[in-house]
Amino acid sequence: MNEINSSHAVEINLRRVLKKSWILMLVFMIVFAGLGFVYGKMTSKSTYSTQTRVLVLPKETELSPYTDSQANYYLVRNYWAFVSSKDVIKQVKENLGLKITVKRLEKIIDVQTDETSIVKVKAITQKAAEKKELQKIANEAAAVAAKEFAARLDVPEPQIISPAYSVKTEKGSSPLKYAMAGGLGGFFLIFILMCLMDAADKRLYSERDVKKHLGIAVLADEGKSSQYSLGEQMLTGIEYAGQNMRSVAFMGTGEAGKIGDLAREAARKLAAEGKRVLFLDGNADGSVQTSSGELCETVVLGEALKEMGAPKDISKLKQYMNEKCAAYDAIIVSTPSLEKNMAAIRIAHACDGSVLVVEKSKTRYPDALKAEEMILSCGTQLLGAVLA
Repeated sequence: MNEINSSHAVEINLRRVLKKSWILMLVFMIVFAGLGFVYGKMTSKSTYSTQTRVLVLPKETELSPYTDSQANYYLVRNYWAFVSSKDVIKQVKENLGLKITVKRLEKIIDVQTDETSIVKVKAITQKAAEKKELQKIANEAAAVAAKEFAARLDVPEPQIISPAYSVKTEKGSSPLKYAMAGGLGGFFLIFILMCLMDAADKRLYSERDVKKHLGIAVLADEGKSSQYSLGEQMLTGIEYAGQNMRSVAFMGTGEAGKIGDLAREAARKLAAEGKRVLFLDGNADGSVQTSSGELCETVVLGEALKEMGAPKDISKLKQYMNEKCAAYDAIIVSTPSLEKNMAAIRIAHACDGSVLVVEKSKTRYPDALKAEEMILSCGTQLLGAVLA
């Protein structure tokens, strides 16, 4: 038997994640792309701007160049403050007869300087309705501020050297960019979520999972076999795993019906080869599903145990199995689910070997590992697993 991998490292099967969740990922991409497009439509707006260039010069003096430079710097800063003042903005609103509020006009008017004596009076907005007023606002703000500035500080009136004559339009980001970003964001969001769920998923999906978590060989895979080849694969695996296996118990933690179907298929295949086969049906409800064409003899295991008078007596159970082995070439036993009936362990103890039935995407490996330990604890040989 292979050594069980006891590593607690988190493992994510990306192929399985993509295969299981690609439709959900696609839906999330479409939804988030739509939300991104709507957000882009709502927030991506064009920006309209224009500017008036104003030259600010001090009085002619006999001061040193450095002192003139310093004085000019403070004059530019003062003019800047005049343009931004509420008195000037109110005057601009009255002169132009604007219908917008003073507070709104304060947000439209901006002032910048990148040269010693040049001030840029800007008018900026994202509202198309205000676009046509920008040139007037920039020119009027520069002119009103220049007059107020000269009158109050007793300096030459600043000169408009380049009035606003056109409005520049800067388009906002395309909504398609937001749609692409939203789509990618939605994909990675659901992908990470699915990866976390896969990492936390303790179910067994494949032969690789069984070998990794249980350390046993897979004798057959129902999903990869036809009904005929499944029985042949199971028998080949059983013969390879253990010699002289006259009695074999099919066990598991899942549905008893699934365990019974696989056990019955193995019995049928043996009977088809001309062997005398006894099938002990251990379904929890005691039902017997036989047909007129059944090649093997079927006995309800529960009734057989009652006939012995002491179904919990392992020695009598072994005696019963030995007597049947003398009359038949092989005995195949379908046990109740280990989760619901501990009688399955006593049955396994009386058999030469056991096969663990693992239901793909349903059986959790902690449950399968517990079942494996229970089977091994009773002293019977665990031949391997069958994926259903």
